[in-house]
Amino acid sequence: MRLSAPNDPSRKLVRDRSLPHTRPFYICAILFIFWLLTVAATISVIVISIALHTPNETRSIIGGIVLCGIVWFITFLKRRGTICPLCKGTPLLNSGALVNERATRIFPFNHGVSAMLSIIFSQRFRCMYCGSTFDLLKKNSNLRLPAMEQPKKRKARSFK
Repeated sequence: MRLSAPNDPSRKLVRDRSLPHTRPFYICAILFIFWLLTVAATISVIVISIALHTPNETRSIIGGIVLCGIVWFITFLKRRGTICPLCKGTPLLNSGALVNERATRIFPFNHGVSAMLSIIFSQRFRCMYCGSTFDLLKKNSNLRLPAMEQPKKRKARSFK
Protein backbone atom coordinates (compact mmCIF):
# COMPACT_ATOMS: atom_id res chain seq x y z
CA MET A 1 0.00 0.00 0.00
CA ARG A 2 1.45 3.32 -1.07
CA LEU A 3 0.96 6.43 0.96
CA SER A 4 0.19 9.61 -0.89
CA ALA A 5 2.79 12.35 -1.11
CA PRO A 6 2.64 15.23 1.40
CA ASN A 7 1.68 17.71 -1.31
CA ASP A 8 -1.10 15.49 -2.65
CA PRO A 9 -4.34 17.52 -2.89
CA SER A 10 -6.37 14.64 -1.45
CA ARG A 11 -4.53 15.06 1.88
CA LYS A 12 -5.08 18.77 2.19
CA LEU A 13 -5.72 20.15 5.64
CA VAL A 14 -9.24 21.49 6.09
CA ARG A 15 -9.41 24.41 8.49
CA ASP A 16 -12.25 25.04 10.90
CA ARG A 17 -14.96 27.37 9.70
CA SER A 18 -16.20 30.38 11.61
CA LEU A 19 -19.83 30.86 12.55
CA PRO A 20 -21.73 34.00 11.59
CA HIS A 21 -23.70 33.89 14.86
CA THR A 22 -22.36 32.03 17.90
CA ARG A 23 -25.00 33.16 20.41
CA PRO A 24 -27.48 30.27 19.75
CA PHE A 25 -24.70 27.71 20.26
CA TYR A 26 -23.60 29.30 23.54
CA ILE A 27 -27.20 29.48 24.79
CA CYS A 28 -27.67 25.80 23.97
CA ALA A 29 -24.44 24.91 25.78
CA ILE A 30 -25.46 26.85 28.91
CA LEU A 31 -28.93 25.30 28.94
CA PHE A 32 -27.44 21.83 28.41
CA ILE A 33 -25.10 22.32 31.38
CA PHE A 34 -28.02 23.55 33.49
CA TRP A 35 -30.04 20.46 32.48
CA LEU A 36 -27.14 18.17 33.44
CA LEU A 37 -26.91 19.92 36.82
CA THR A 38 -30.66 19.50 37.44
CA VAL A 39 -30.40 15.80 36.60
CA ALA A 40 -27.46 15.40 38.99
CA ALA A 41 -29.30 17.29 41.75
CA THR A 42 -32.45 15.19 41.30
CA ILE A 43 -30.49 11.95 41.37
CA SER A 44 -28.63 13.04 44.50
CA VAL A 45 -31.92 13.96 46.25
CA ILE A 46 -33.32 10.52 45.37
CA VAL A 47 -30.20 8.73 46.65
CA ILE A 48 -30.12 10.76 49.88
CA SER A 49 -33.82 10.16 50.57
CA ILE A 50 -33.38 6.42 50.01
CA ALA A 51 -30.23 6.26 52.17
CA LEU A 52 -31.80 8.20 55.05
CA HIS A 53 -35.22 6.53 54.73
CA THR A 54 -37.06 9.82 54.83
CA PRO A 55 -40.46 9.48 53.16
CA ASN A 56 -41.27 13.21 53.47
CA GLU A 57 -38.78 14.14 50.73
CA THR A 58 -41.29 13.27 47.99
CA ARG A 59 -41.98 16.94 47.24
CA SER A 60 -38.28 17.53 46.58
CA ILE A 61 -38.09 14.48 44.34
CA ILE A 62 -41.21 15.42 42.37
CA GLY A 63 -40.03 19.04 42.11
CA GLY A 64 -36.64 17.89 40.81
CA ILE A 65 -38.23 15.62 38.21
CA VAL A 66 -40.58 18.39 37.06
CA LEU A 67 -37.68 20.87 36.88
CA CYS A 68 -35.64 18.37 34.85
CA GLY A 69 -38.54 17.95 32.44
CA ILE A 70 -39.07 21.69 32.00
CA VAL A 71 -35.37 22.42 31.49
CA TRP A 72 -35.05 19.47 29.07
CA PHE A 73 -37.99 20.77 27.02
CA ILE A 74 -36.55 24.30 26.81
CA THR A 75 -33.13 22.85 25.91
CA PHE A 76 -34.75 20.64 23.27
CA LEU A 77 -36.49 23.61 21.65
CA LYS A 78 -33.29 25.69 21.64
CA ARG A 79 -31.20 22.83 20.24
CA ARG A 80 -33.85 22.24 17.57
CA GLY A 81 -33.75 25.89 16.56
CA THR A 82 -29.97 26.04 16.23
CA ILE A 83 -28.97 25.29 12.63
CA CYS A 84 -25.74 24.70 10.75
CA PRO A 85 -24.97 27.74 8.57
CA LEU A 86 -23.66 25.52 5.77
CA CYS A 87 -26.23 22.71 5.37
CA LYS A 88 -29.15 24.15 7.41
CA GLY A 89 -29.34 20.94 9.47
CA THR A 90 -29.72 20.69 13.25
CA PRO A 91 -26.22 19.66 14.38
CA LEU A 92 -27.03 19.69 18.11
CA LEU A 93 -29.99 17.35 17.85
CA ASN A 94 -30.38 14.07 15.98
CA SER A 95 -33.20 14.12 13.45
CA GLY A 96 -32.83 10.59 12.12
CA ALA A 97 -31.23 11.69 8.84
CA LEU A 98 -28.16 9.97 7.45
CA VAL A 99 -24.99 11.30 9.06
CA ASN A 100 -21.80 12.24 7.24
CA GLU A 101 -18.90 9.77 7.27
CA ARG A 102 -16.66 12.41 8.90
CA ALA A 103 -19.10 13.02 11.77
CA THR A 104 -17.66 12.28 15.20
CA ARG A 105 -19.44 10.67 18.11
CA ILE A 106 -18.44 9.90 21.69
CA PHE A 107 -19.33 6.24 22.25
CA PRO A 108 -22.22 6.05 24.69
CA PHE A 109 -23.86 9.23 23.36
CA ASN A 110 -25.47 10.13 20.07
CA HIS A 111 -24.09 12.71 17.63
CA GLY A 112 -26.10 15.62 19.07
CA VAL A 113 -24.93 15.10 22.66
CA SER A 114 -21.38 14.58 21.39
CA ALA A 115 -21.57 17.92 19.57
CA MET A 116 -22.86 19.61 22.75
CA LEU A 117 -20.02 18.16 24.84
CA SER A 118 -17.54 19.19 22.17
CA ILE A 119 -18.85 22.77 22.28
CA ILE A 120 -18.68 22.83 26.08
CA PHE A 121 -15.14 21.47 26.37
CA SER A 122 -13.37 22.60 23.19
CA GLN A 123 -15.49 25.47 21.75
CA ARG A 124 -15.76 23.66 18.41
CA PHE A 125 -17.98 21.01 16.87
CA ARG A 126 -18.42 19.00 13.70
CA CYS A 127 -21.79 19.08 11.96
CA MET A 128 -23.12 15.55 11.71
CA TYR A 129 -24.83 16.18 8.38
CA CYS A 130 -22.28 18.09 6.26
CA GLY A 131 -19.13 17.01 8.16
CA SER A 132 -17.74 20.55 8.43
CA THR A 133 -15.90 21.58 11.57
CA PHE A 134 -16.88 24.90 13.12
CA ASP A 135 -14.90 26.89 15.68
CA LEU A 136 -16.90 29.15 17.98
CA LEU A 137 -13.86 31.24 18.91
CA LYS A 138 -12.83 31.97 15.34
CA LYS A 139 -13.92 35.39 14.15
CA ASN A 140 -15.86 35.79 10.94
CA SER A 141 -13.56 36.61 8.02
CA ASN A 142 -15.58 39.72 7.21
CA LEU A 143 -14.80 41.06 10.67
CA ARG A 144 -11.13 40.06 10.60
CA LEU A 145 -10.14 41.88 7.42
CA PRO A 146 -9.34 45.57 7.72
CA ALA A 147 -11.82 47.90 6.15
CA MET A 148 -10.99 48.23 2.50
CA GLU A 149 -10.70 51.67 1.10
CA GLN A 150 -13.44 52.61 -1.27
CA PRO A 151 -12.19 53.50 -4.74
CA LYS A 152 -12.35 57.19 -5.47
CA LYS A 153 -15.15 58.19 -7.75
CA ARG A 154 -14.04 59.92 -10.86
CA LYS A 155 -15.89 62.94 -12.09
CA ALA A 156 -17.85 62.34 -15.20
CA ARG A 157 -16.46 64.10 -18.23
CA SER A 158 -18.74 66.31 -20.14
CA PHE A 159 -18.47 66.27 -23.89
CA LYS A 160 -19.44 69.66 -25.30
